[in-house]
Amino acid sequence: MRTFVAIDIPHAFVAQAEFVQRQLKQRARERGAKASWVPVSNMHATLAFLGDIGEPMATTLGDLLRQRLASHSPFDVELGPLGVFPNRRRPRTIWLGLIGRGDRLQALHEAVTDALAALDIAVERRRFHAHITLARVRSNSGDWLGPIDPPTAVHARIEDVVLYESTLSASGARYRALSRFALAGVANGPPSEFGSTD
Repeated sequence: MRTFVAIDIPHAFVAQAEFVQRQLKQRARERGAKASWVPVSNMHATLAFLGDIGEPMATTLGDLLRQRLASHSPFDVELGPLGVFPNRRRPRTIWLGLIGRGDRLQALHEAVTDALAALDIAVERRRFHAHITLARVRSNSGDWLGPIDPPTAVHARIEDVVLYESTLSASGARYRALSRFALAGVANGPPSEFGSTD
């Protein structure tokens, strides 16, 4: 199964993500750029992408992540500015940054990657940059992004981390929560499923 570890997009951020995404869609229509737009129901901030692992390994990893993440307390995050990979002239991925106080997001990322390393699961070692993907660009038309009104400054609390299974199809990706890991002092909630065929 294809899996990844992520933070769900807080509900407080949904309206702001939609606000920015609507501007981008309008700009793409005006400039002739083409992109695949991530439904809000699919938005998240990836901490680590694992690729294909078997169910026994997913269970073992879940037990280890629960232990490692239980020592991390909940913390506040806010939406950052619009960003792109690799650059604005030829964007391939458009995203909103996620900013935590101090190095809390980085610490979560390191806790997850350390757990993966302990189980000999290979992970990408490029620099971690917490973000919420808004679009994946299929074709560009010059520097079409231009100025975009930034999201309103809102804060939200991160209380858990999720191990997701990703299923790809012609109608889009669907994500199913395999395990949800509460941070210190937070009760564990049930697994959930999110995704869209829109």
